[in-house]
Amino acid sequence: MGYAAFVIMLIITALLIPFSSAAFYGASEGLELFALNVLPSLFPFLVCAHYLISAGVLSSKSLAGKRFSILIFAVIAAVCGTPSAALICRELSSSGVFDRRRASVLCAVINQAGPIFIISTISARFLCDRSFALLFAVSHYIPSFVLALAFCCFLKPECASHAARKKPSGSDALISFSAAISSAVTTVLRVGGTVVFFRVFYSVVIAAGVFGCMPNAAQGVFTGMFEMTNGIELLCRTPSRLCLSLCAALLSFGGVCIFIQSKMLFEELSAKEYFTAKLILAFLSGALFYLFYPLLPVSEPTMAGLNETLSGKSPDIFSSRISSILCGAAITAFALAVSVLYSRLAGRRK
Repeated sequence: MGYAAFVIMLIITALLIPFSSAAFYGASEGLELFALNVLPSLFPFLVCAHYLISAGVLSSKSLAGKRFSILIFAVIAAVCGTPSAALICRELSSSGVFDRRRASVLCAVINQAGPIFIISTISARFLCDRSFALLFAVSHYIPSFVLALAFCCFLKPECASHAARKKPSGSDALISFSAAISSAVTTVLRVGGTVVFFRVFYSVVIAAGVFGCMPNAAQGVFTGMFEMTNGIELLCRTPSRLCLSLCAALLSFGGVCIFIQSKMLFEELSAKEYFTAKLILAFLSGALFYLFYPLLPVSEPTMAGLNETLSGKSPDIFSSRISSILCGAAITAFALAVSVLYSRLAGRRK
């Protein structure tokens, strides 16, 4: 694996010399994507996640409490988006709640895209039709939450974990908050670095004509295996039922870029368990999207909408934000209801 990575980096370095202008353009696009999309949507959630973890939310003593905390953080990870789940699983592994393998599987299951990305980027920007957001959300979150619920039901956390942390109060709370901001800044900069690098890689590959005469669907899948957003954007250019189902699969798979982002936050993350679980999720999401596509009231993207996007006219930002809030609130309410019900049932069994 190390030799293959060395060869790939050597090829990329060689391509950067003749295609330096494409690399510069890709870096500019990556920085713009990071500044306008990743930073505002990810940073506030990372601050909250770092603070809650430092406050010991995952350090419950009871088995039902641990499972309840895990499901609550699964909801937070879904609303926050990737790679926030890596922070949660790192804490679960370091505190002895789960071993490395189980924490890696859980990271793959709950490390999903946020509703803002589904509504604003895929539906409104790529497809020019926000009615697709519901179909993508159903195919994306249902397999994830079902597997997360099964994980917490059948895989028992270890009881011998570290003692619960003392809840911060007064000046300790301010120190924890400032530490959470500092940690969130470091985390979001790491994420931004991978976004810029893979955008440069994509621009150089396109300029070098690597794809050649490959069909659009093959280009999208190949690109999405490395960087999810670029692959989905390519597939959305021919929005057929098959291509959009492949978009749903790539959305759940995440790609190598998101795995590297998660690996930076959770150094013990196992690639074998992670990608195995991600492939299962990708298959389930793609199958659900393909199955429910004829049943939901979605419309094919019109050429007028595509021309509006190309001409620089942005979609209604207010409507997009309202849809994002409603989608996130519905997902949160559903998962919280399931979590509360399950924790009560587990408490009665004990």
